[in-house]
Amino acid sequence: MSSPKDVVRTHGLAFSTDKMYRTVVYVNIGFLVAIFAMNYLLDLPRALEPFAALLIYPPLAIGQWRFWKWRGLDVGTAMTFVKVHRRAYKDSDHLERLEKPDVVRGEHFRVALISRMTLGRVAGRAFYVYTIALTLGVIFSTLFLPISMGAQVSRAEFALRSTSVAFLTLMGAFTVAWILPPMWLLEDAGVRYFSRKAQSVESVARWYLVQLGPIIGMGAIGTFFLIYWVAGFTLLEAILGLVQLSLSLYPASLTATFLYCKFRESPALEAVRQRLDKENVHEYGSLLTALYKIAPK
Repeated sequence: MSSPKDVVRTHGLAFSTDKMYRTVVYVNIGFLVAIFAMNYLLDLPRALEPFAALLIYPPLAIGQWRFWKWRGLDVGTAMTFVKVHRRAYKDSDHLERLEKPDVVRGEHFRVALISRMTLGRVAGRAFYVYTIALTLGVIFSTLFLPISMGAQVSRAEFALRSTSVAFLTLMGAFTVAWILPPMWLLEDAGVRYFSRKAQSVESVARWYLVQLGPIIGMGAIGTFFLIYWVAGFTLLEAILGLVQLSLSLYPASLTATFLYCKFRESPALEAVRQRLDKENVHEYGSLLTALYKIAPK
């Protein structure tokens, strides 16, 4: 899909043949209609910036998933995550290593998984992308909007602030959210780590998601309200801000995630599996088989 004509043809064919694709399009339309109706009925332009996040919808929805795959960024980052995890869990007991040079405390392996793309699964992954953009968007909003939410500003000043917030949110989302697709690839590749010391198995992708907890998921929602509280907004204004930014940011996040899963994830996942084979991260048919093979070392 290197030319605009190919892009239009590919998306048109997907819309006519893929029920899930049509559902995503209808969900996007529903969210966008809702935010316009909300701003019109509640007269929110005087309280919140109504179009700041809408300005970033096209590049965030269409451009972000292409950025994730740019020069194999997703695959390369996924392999970097595996290497970092290996270093973090290397044998650190130097005395034991001198006494038993062949000791192996843990091992990375893969479990064969069958991953199907469903709307629920895509929506769950899009939630992480959305919360990152939400946190960054509200940070920039509190920097550029007046602390008094009811303060009147001129149209020119309002447009400048909204454009600035949209631009900074876009740059922030592109900078941070690209670390999520590599985790999806590790999750679908079934990469696990077995610790003989703790006698436990953990998902490498889940380990990284835990580290990112403050800026994704419910941690991001909590950060949103904390920033609004520090900035002096009331609870009602904070809730309206959350609803408004959600209506405008989530459709773009859902579209970007869906397009990535549909057009990119399969070849990227195959590339990750091939590179893991070269790194001697072996794949087993089940977790039980893996533990039987690696536990006695």
